[in-house]
Amino acid sequence: MNWQDERVSKVVGLLLGIALIGATALSAPPAVKFSDVVSIDDLTAEIPVAIVEIERSLVSEESFEKSAAKSRRLAVQLAIFAQALTEHDQESSLKSRGPAVRDAAMQYSQTQSYEEARSRFELLKGFVDGESSANAKSEYDWSQLGSTRLLMDAMRDRSDVIRRGLRRPKDPVLESRQAAMMAVLAFAIDEQANRRKNDEERPIWHAASRDLQQSLTRTAAAIRSQNGSAAMEHFTAAHAACDRCHEKLKR
Repeated sequence: MNWQDERVSKVVGLLLGIALIGATALSAPPAVKFSDVVSIDDLTAEIPVAIVEIERSLVSEESFEKSAAKSRRLAVQLAIFAQALTEHDQESSLKSRGPAVRDAAMQYSQTQSYEEARSRFELLKGFVDGESSANAKSEYDWSQLGSTRLLMDAMRDRSDVIRRGLRRPKDPVLESRQAAMMAVLAFAIDEQANRRKNDEERPIWHAASRDLQQSLTRTAAAIRSQNGSAAMEHFTAAHAACDRCHEKLKR
């Protein structure tokens, strides 16, 4: 190889390196300001609601067996909301307990028996109510907060509530919060991109999940302001983002 060929080879190598860095930057999710996703008030309000729903499933061993899958799914959502609360750029009286609530909720999501569920629930409720304390790390890998399948099922649960609300509005604040919590779940789904084995699929996953999150945040705002047509428009866009991702990635 002469000096000219060697120089061309180095230039090509440099350009390929720059292109690779650019591709990596495009596939990586941008830094998120959580107040642009969900309000601190919605997160703080939703966590006690989730606690009440889980407790309802523990009235008896029979009720636990009947709704075990749903209550575990709700516990994972609670863990996600607690982590969002922990990382939120606004303050809340519950925020400092976020890491402990997250860990306790994740532990509850892995329960197998009624007695174990009762025991872990009491610990979880204690952290939410401020009756217990624990040292837990604020940092957590979002991709480990539930499986993709579980997150999709959780989205479906809340989506059904929003659909009913759009057809016949009853409580705009509650229905708005359902969409806001779905926006937080969409952020968790975005982090699932790291589990994709094919690197080329990650930018597609990121783009769709970000569109999903933004559309749901807008849906929440439109429902709260009782703008039904805008809420339907944004909610439809959210589902379009899901469909686009499923079609491209054949899921």
